[in-house]
Amino acid sequence: MVKVADYFNVSIDYLLGRDHSLNEEDEKDIAKIMAKMKKQLANETDWMFDGEAMNPVTIELLLQDIEQQERIVKALNKNYIPKKNR
Repeated sequence: MVKVADYFNVSIDYLLGRDHSLNEEDEKDIAKIMAKMKKQLANETDWMFDGEAMNPVTIELLLQDIEQQERIVKALNKNYIPKKNR
């Protein structure tokens, strides 16, 4: 089991379903998603919330929150087992 964990660059706990931390590949996926989102949103000139223009600090906080939610979703998906595989 140690060799399998080393090969896939994960912990043995992860292989046994006890560790749901993000691995290097997950981190790269999140970075790609966030870079793509920031690029798309950079083209938008008017960020509005509740009828008010958002300042740059608020926009950055929003992007940080989205990134955190992406991390949570990735971790939760590690627990998901499709019905067909149960």
